[in-house]
Amino acid sequence: MIPCNTSPASEDYADFIVRYSPRAVESLYELAGTTCVNLVSQEFAIVHVPLAGVLPLSLTRQTYSAIPKLYGLQDTTALESAGILPVFSQPNLASTGQGVLIGLIDTGIDYTSPLFRNPDGTSRILSIWDQTRENESLPPPVAGFQPFFGTVYSQEDLNRALAAGDPFSIIPATDTNGHGTFLAGVAAGNQASTLPAFSGAAPDASLAVVRLKPAKQYLRDFFAVPADADAYQENDIMAAAAFLLGIAGQYQMPLVLCLGAGTSQGSHSGLSPLSMQLQALSGTRGFACVTGAGNETGFGRHYFSRLPANQEFDDVELRIAAPGKDFSMELWADASELYTLGFVSPSGEVIERIPLAVGQETTLSFRLDATRIFISYQLTEAGSGRFLAFLRFRGPAPGIWHIRVYPALYVTGQFHIWLPLQSFLPDDIRFLRPDPDITITDPGNALCF
Repeated sequence: MIPCNTSPASEDYADFIVRYSPRAVESLYELAGTTCVNLVSQEFAIVHVPLAGVLPLSLTRQTYSAIPKLYGLQDTTALESAGILPVFSQPNLASTGQGVLIGLIDTGIDYTSPLFRNPDGTSRILSIWDQTRENESLPPPVAGFQPFFGTVYSQEDLNRALAAGDPFSIIPATDTNGHGTFLAGVAAGNQASTLPAFSGAAPDASLAVVRLKPAKQYLRDFFAVPADADAYQENDIMAAAAFLLGIAGQYQMPLVLCLGAGTSQGSHSGLSPLSMQLQALSGTRGFACVTGAGNETGFGRHYFSRLPANQEFDDVELRIAAPGKDFSMELWADASELYTLGFVSPSGEVIERIPLAVGQETTLSFRLDATRIFISYQLTEAGSGRFLAFLRFRGPAPGIWHIRVYPALYVTGQFHIWLPLQSFLPDDIRFLRPDPDITITDPGNALCF
């Protein structure tokens, strides 16, 4: 069976995350209407379909959880802050990572660096899956997982390249960003006796690396993520986790999965597809996951409210300093709560509360400002079971926007609103009364961490 007519990494393909039952795999293919389906876990599959058939993307046609969220890179931290060197001064711990595989999902790795080579010059890297580099044929399957795109390099391939005068002429896989190489160095870089002293957390561990491909343009457009922002798709990260698990199985080694990306999208309850995939794996012997908690505190991107029962609405103030910066916003509440939204633009134009409308997207156009707002209500979002109001601002006018949140079904009056990652959004867009809590990014908020 041919899984895909062309590479699903193509901009002509749309990607969706689908939850399925292992007993109903055949019905999954029938429901998807394509054989271009990749099973990345016992619970989730990635379906690739021609993009032209699903545009325009909308929560009225696709579920929120099925549309891959976009992840950005987490900030790096100084080695001294990790407490690595003091650990090595305790000989009884003997924690150098020997016999362990560290799997890295990030921007790639400089495989020629001395940090990742044995004393004889050979590579400590067992495999690299470069999702950005297409090949004429499919990469080989790895312990039951089949990469549908990119190129996979084995340890033998890497050693052959390292023995050559110009390694990159043989294996061009690299890390143009440097973020992945830094993360790999902190996790598993060789010990150095030179001053200042340096060592990764597990200098004797083996490595396997996935270089994530950049997010596709149609998703950047939908979520209003700038073209120059480092953004990666949730489904590609899920596929990367399946690949690394396969490498660990192939070499019969315990796996520590290290992810250097996160997102502020979602309910922040650990119920995203990626979080649930990692949670399921964390219940198995010989698997651990390390991910960042994000860097969102202090940027004014989270709002929390406990609306009193006798108050008609909460007036959420949002400052936009510069004109025309598109962005998205998500309001989340427990399943027992329902809310509707109204708006007051910086020029004073009022749009009364938009009633709950299941299965449709409402477009608001302002007469005094060249602004459009798209609103989709999800009474019970399929992935989390919670209430979601998903907003997209297009060409927003600068000034103070008032978002009026009205309770339609009141129980506790509590709701959250999240703006995108600070790396996806200019600093001049923020809440005037932000809440600094509950800003841990997905999948750091998964139940297994």
